[in-house]
Amino acid sequence: MSGMLARRWVLAARFHEPSDYGIPEAPVFPARCASGTLSLRDPATGDLVMVAGDPMRVRR
Repeated sequence: MSGMLARRWVLAARFHEPSDYGIPEAPVFPARCASGTLSLRDPATGDLVMVAGDPMRVRR
């Protein structure tokens, strides 16, 4: 995923529906936390998409 596409999702979602601008829906990955590791898997195939070895909560 490119940073530019992520930026378009945010802008379109703030003001309208992203689909109004021809922007595809943002992907949703189920998250699983086990033994200090956060893993995201593709719901359709079950393939591992991303792993975070030492996730931590952040405050925005």
